[in-house]
Amino acid sequence: MRMPVLDDSAMFNVVPKILLCLLLCCASLPSSFIAAELPSAEIWELVTIKGEQLASADLNVTSTHWLLGRGDKIRRFAPDDVLSVKHLVPPAYPLAFNSPTENSTTEKLCKVTMSNGDSIMGHLVDLSETELTFLPSVLLKEESDKNDPPPRPLRIMLESVTQLEWSRLDGGFSTSDPLTMLDKSELQQDQLTLSNGDNIRGELSGFSATTLTMETDSGPRDLLLHELTLLRFNPDLVIVPKSESQRTLVSLRDGSRVTSRSVTLVEFNALLLKTELSGDWQIPLESVDSFLSLTENRRPLSERTPQEVIYTPFLSKVPQWQINANVLGTPMRMQTAGYLTGLGMHSRTEIHWPLEESDQWFLSEIGVDDVTKGAGSVVFEVLTDHKSVYQSEIIRGDEKPQLIRIDLTAKKTLTLRVDFGDQGDVQDRANWGTALILKSAEE
Repeated sequence: MRMPVLDDSAMFNVVPKILLCLLLCCASLPSSFIAAELPSAEIWELVTIKGEQLASADLNVTSTHWLLGRGDKIRRFAPDDVLSVKHLVPPAYPLAFNSPTENSTTEKLCKVTMSNGDSIMGHLVDLSETELTFLPSVLLKEESDKNDPPPRPLRIMLESVTQLEWSRLDGGFSTSDPLTMLDKSELQQDQLTLSNGDNIRGELSGFSATTLTMETDSGPRDLLLHELTLLRFNPDLVIVPKSESQRTLVSLRDGSRVTSRSVTLVEFNALLLKTELSGDWQIPLESVDSFLSLTENRRPLSERTPQEVIYTPFLSKVPQWQINANVLGTPMRMQTAGYLTGLGMHSRTEIHWPLEESDQWFLSEIGVDDVTKGAGSVVFEVLTDHKSVYQSEIIRGDEKPQLIRIDLTAKKTLTLRVDFGDQGDVQDRANWGTALILKSAEE
């Protein structure tokens, strides 16, 4: 069938009618279908010390407040009122990384670990007797304007660095540390570990875009960077700084974790971190995975030494409990959100701590680690002075973590217990996420 051909005058009459019909159709649609009114995804979660859990697509931070939401729905929180802030979109691992140095033959990620526990992912640019120059991967843009200034590398004092670790070519890192079984008192030199497992001890004396030079008992050795997996510095020369009482722990979406004296919004979606050991960074807000603000009156339970640890295996040996990690020793994540401090425990485990007179509250988010991929079933219990004050229902690996707040007023002891659910101890990777003790001054 032939379509009718419209002349110019007919077209002039038809076009306005078509536009009118389109406008009427759009007006009849529910508001959720109109792009301008589409609800924003809740990608940030803020938890207060009083147990409020709030989510929004919009997060900002100033020198005095955390800001959640926008417009007339914005809420302001003083830093002392914020327990944690988490990015609810899971990061993509492993990360692709292209070396910004044209003459470098390696495309490996490098991880710098510092004496205060911080670790930074990126590219080792230079290394001298006193400092290393390092470019964090979060400062690199996939697509950058030619007019933009190049990212400025960090300068880190070598005395604050404990080790450098190089990734496999797929961006992943070794899950085992070849020095775990080595008494630190025996390591009075620098030590290199090669990809074939060989260890070389001596004194680091040179660095180029492709090689490291090690002075050994048998003379200098030049080693290609792509052959290296680990460089551990002489621990006798490493200085551990005294940690400041008020600080913010920040995890980034590339796997970096840093300690900052302050976190400030300096421009739209850009944060300034004044870190303890790696200087000042300016990073995009979307590169942040989670924040945790600590004060003199808000301290991680993981920093305290337990009085007693009791394991009761179901059938076989129970994995050891972990500080600031799940029981497998990897970073804690529950329902995609990351946790900077806390305790990883396997059922059935219980740990006892003595309390201080000024301890007022215990706060934690409890759940099963994402490493189980939804498996696992556990029961959490909190005891004070050997009396049960909280017991959860069975919590499974596919469930959202629960925030608990336990009164410690005038109590002498705190016990955390993880028990079997309804499937024995299969995949019971339980987390006490964040796990803070609040002093009476917080109230």
